[in-house]
Amino acid sequence: MVADRKLARSLSSLETVLSFLALRFRNPDGLLLELCWLVISVVALYLLWHGAYPPYVDAANVAYSGEVLHDIWHGGASFARWHAIRPGAVSHLAFYKAYHVLRFGFAPVVCIKLLATFSVFAPAVTMYSLLRRMKCGPWLSLLALALGFNTNLGMGFLPFAVGIFLLPLTLLVIEANSAQFRW
Repeated sequence: MVADRKLARSLSSLETVLSFLALRFRNPDGLLLELCWLVISVVALYLLWHGAYPPYVDAANVAYSGEVLHDIWHGGASFARWHAIRPGAVSHLAFYKAYHVLRFGFAPVVCIKLLATFSVFAPAVTMYSLLRRMKCGPWLSLLALALGFNTNLGMGFLPFAVGIFLLPLTLLVIEANSAQFRW
């Protein structure tokens, strides 16, 4: 009796896996797209994480500003004597708030690398969602990964690079909420 139940569960699991694979192979374009996403993602992650320090020109300055703001928001034991926060003068507070939150669990270099990873993958994911919503081919979303590796990222202007995904996200929200307008 117990063996019959185990066999039935195993067969049910096997049937689920086989039906999933059958759906994937019915649409070879989907499988090829997923494979391309996987390969490009592995290459991108390697480029972002292989070195001990981020390979961006201005990343040290961004990390220093993040450390100062993290210290001030955390009580100001070290940097409050020399720095003050003036919200009108500090641009990119959303970026530095994200750095502040990540800083509670990670080292400064890891925080910079996590935010850089987000700035590379967020445009591609939002572009993929936008293209699917517009009923266009999702292959164009792979080009958005190249957009993630832009001059702002190379120079280390991470607060700018992190914001690039907002354009396709905004278009996605407009597309999802418009009843009259269609592409």
